Amino acid sequence: MRRSLIISLALIGFISPVLADTTFVGGEIEEGVWDLEGSPYVVVENIGIVPGGSLNIEPGVVVLFSPYRGIICDSASFSAIGTAEDSIYFLPLEDREPWRSLQFNLSIVEFDYCFIYYSYAWWEGEGAIGGYFISLNVTHSSMIRCDSGINAWGGPINIEDCFFDSLGWAGALLGGDSLTVKRCVFGEFSISCEYVILANCIIMNVGGSNLGNGSIVEGNIFINCADGVGGNSLTVAHNVIFGDYDVFGDDNIENFGVLSRTNVNGDSTDAYGNLLMDPLLTGGETWPDRYFLTAESPCIDAGDPDAERDPDGTIADIGPFYFHQNAVSGSDFIPHPSSLILSVLPNPLNSQGVLKYQLPKTMKIRIALYDLSGREMALVEDGEKTAGTHTIQLDISDAPAGLYLARLETDATSRVVKLVNLK
Repeated sequence: MRRSLIISLALIGFISPVLADTTFVGGEIEEGVWDLEGSPYVVVENIGIVPGGSLNIEPGVVVLFSPYRGIICDSASFSAIGTAEDSIYFLPLEDREPWRSLQFNLSIVEFDYCFIYYSYAWWEGEGAIGGYFISLNVTHSSMIRCDSGINAWGGPINIEDCFFDSLGWAGALLGGDSLTVKRCVFGEFSISCEYVILANCIIMNVGGSNLGNGSIVEGNIFINCADGVGGNSLTVAHNVIFGDYDVFGDDNIENFGVLSRTNVNGDSTDAYGNLLMDPLLTGGETWPDRYFLTAESPCIDAGDPDAERDPDGTIADIGPFYFHQNAVSGSDFIPHPSSLILSVLPNPLNSQGVLKYQLPKTMKIRIALYDLSGREMALVEDGEKTAGTHTIQLDISDAPAGLYLARLETDATSRVVKLVNLK
């Protein structure tokens, strides 16, 4: 069942009025834990974590920054560890008023399942996440519409299973001595590093990059990278390169891009297993589905035949999402029919999306959208609905950018999902 809903939210502010249990924070922190009970946390002055101190942010927490405010950590530790079900959000307090950034020096830093949006680079060397001489681990996180991405130097940096898009002048990554990037998607890409391992990523619209001598580039999909990816003594193998490209400096790697062999699929490659072909991704609007491989993709089984096998036991695929060759009619992705499920796709969304819910039986339900104050903004569905999957087209183009809640209620239980409107 499908129908459309247009929601007029023109007069609704981003988070006003603030929740009764909002926690206002600022100044120095020695030992801090930000939990769901105190969320959202509104940063009214810069946060400074003192040397030897720590700040731990727990799953589901929303951090809202007043304009040009941020978090600074020196010789301390910081962790923001969300879950697949409960991400941590770093957002502006006011619609389209950028906040500063998350800066760390001589510190141990970890982000997992975090969403970072609309950060401002205070000065040229600053990233949304940045600093000097830090140990940085960023996984399962998204960074969207920030002045720059990650700008960290002088320590080991590990980035896995992340999404970067619509970044500003500095691009996605500026790294120091050692940078490892695996299974990430870059909507716009620029990188500079002494040494990098870049593996199984999707990289689009390169803005010029220097990967550093001896870097390893393997199993990636490059699309429309005409502005160049350069470096010396690079290992560049088992990649798919499509569209306008000027990558790796053809003259720096002997016979790079010269099709002279065939792989296990019978496709022509150069001496290093690189293909110059359309990767045949699924496309569409939904994250991450639009980056999945189609059944006809030349990326399937085209990775390093000596590398670790994909989870389905076949030769490694190219890109961050392997194609499950043993799946039966997509059964891996079908939820149990007894489930009560609520989701929004895509999420984040640009004003328009689909609200999808599944009912285990015919029942009376109520679905509404709320802002962070708990104020109901729109009633989406109300009444008795049949068992099965239902979809509603959402249009919240009149709503300010920010974080909202969709809540499905029945007589016995409820489900709540957070949705981010990028406007």
